[in-house]
Amino acid sequence: MSGPYSIPERVPFDLSFLADFSYSSAIVSFRPLRAGLLPLFYGTSMRGALGYRIPLMHPLHEAVYGGDAKGGQPRPFILAPQSPSSWEAIVSGGPVTPPFSVEPSTDGRKLPELSVPSFHVEPDGVLRARLTLLGRYAAYLGDLLRFLAAGPLRVDDITLELVEARDAFEAGPALWTNGAATGNRPQVHRFAPLLTLARRPVRRLRMVLVSPMTLHVEGAGERLTPAQFLKAALVRAIGLFDAFEKPPGQRTPQMELPLDLPRSE
Repeated sequence: MSGPYSIPERVPFDLSFLADFSYSSAIVSFRPLRAGLLPLFYGTSMRGALGYRIPLMHPLHEAVYGGDAKGGQPRPFILAPQSPSSWEAIVSGGPVTPPFSVEPSTDGRKLPELSVPSFHVEPDGVLRARLTLLGRYAAYLGDLLRFLAAGPLRVDDITLELVEARDAFEAGPALWTNGAATGNRPQVHRFAPLLTLARRPVRRLRMVLVSPMTLHVEGAGERLTPAQFLKAALVRAIGLFDAFEKPPGQRTPQMELPLDLPRSE
């Protein structure tokens, strides 16, 4: 049966669609122009500041500034700021040291809450972030860097100046340095390392999640099982692929998740 109201074909669990997912990514370095404080999770503020730089009619404006705020739709732009080294130690299972602290939960849950204060930024320091564009937006990374380098970027109470941008893929070339583009073009990549895995049905998949925060997945209650985490990740991946990579007219099949996921010791 075919047509706009046909039922999608149900197939065994298969990640082959991810092999064709394209992306571009760059590591950008900023120099603070003066001392000040930034919130630990300053990515939202940086995204908002960058959104004001992009012309309203440019495709990147909706990619950076829209999306999740409108009905929970996925975004093709991922901004991942580098956290302070003291935070990284806690994420890796180290002790909780000042200025961080563990406080009782405010909503009656069993897990305590980790305080998230601001951290101090010095003018001689460097802040780094990874910028990633997905699907059909991957070709616009050069434009994104050009908008970013147009002048100092105001993020909360800190003004940041772009120092360098480098392709994030392996030992990528410099894309922007010393206040000017280098002439190197950002590369658009696909999930080539997954080709061998993704071109056949997957029967075993190992996933490791490290986080000091409580994660809530719909239907998981207080305990997040491997199957629930895998389902949530797969649903998100399919949503991104459907929105930004899938060719017009192609339909994504409904996948059957494995009933019993193998667990490694």
